[in-house]
Amino acid sequence: MVFVTQLEVFGNEILELLTTELNPEKLFYTLALKIAASFHTDGCLIASFVNGGVGLKTGYWSKSPDILMPNLSPYLKNIPITKKAITIQLNSEAPEDLGREGLAQRLGWRSMLYFHTHYQEKVNGFIALGFFNPQSWDLVTQNRIRQLELLLGLTFAHQQIQQQQKKQAQYQSFLINLNREIDRTSQMSTIWRLSLTGLGACLKIDQGMIVKLK
Repeated sequence: MVFVTQLEVFGNEILELLTTELNPEKLFYTLALKIAASFHTDGCLIASFVNGGVGLKTGYWSKSPDILMPNLSPYLKNIPITKKAITIQLNSEAPEDLGREGLAQRLGWRSMLYFHTHYQEKVNGFIALGFFNPQSWDLVTQNRIRQLELLLGLTFAHQQIQQQQKKQAQYQSFLINLNREIDRTSQMSTIWRLSLTGLGACLKIDQGMIVKLK
């Protein structure tokens, strides 16, 4: 009963974050910090993604500022998707692989619990918590952490939808400006330049080239 109340409080905090924090990096860092604090762990890693890793957004907090988060994409591809919480213990040096043991080692964890989040039956995120020293994860703690799965799955879905809407709004603005420029000028060089600039902003690329084929 106590944890249900705590979960409600945490849900309200997440809702407030989603409505006030527009920077995805700050949002995910704060989420990782709050999750680690709620379960008194030494670190927390969260990731939101779609289609097996596309649009990856991450958040990471650690008690040790010297431990930096590695490039997460290779690890996500090698960690089997699961619908239940998985715990691992590193009693010796883990192999330097790109699997779950390798990830725990890179984060300096000797004990790790992780699970995937889902939205509409599709995987959309990954959560991992860890301790620097070996520590068991009792079933009560595992179940409490797993109750966050639905809440965080919805959170990631909400953030992903927000990003899609933002991209759509940028693209619509680009089309409006392009049509306005086409009506205003007959200089094709100006139209090409505006097209490249607008598409570059929408696609978040630094350089582009349009080639006219005769």
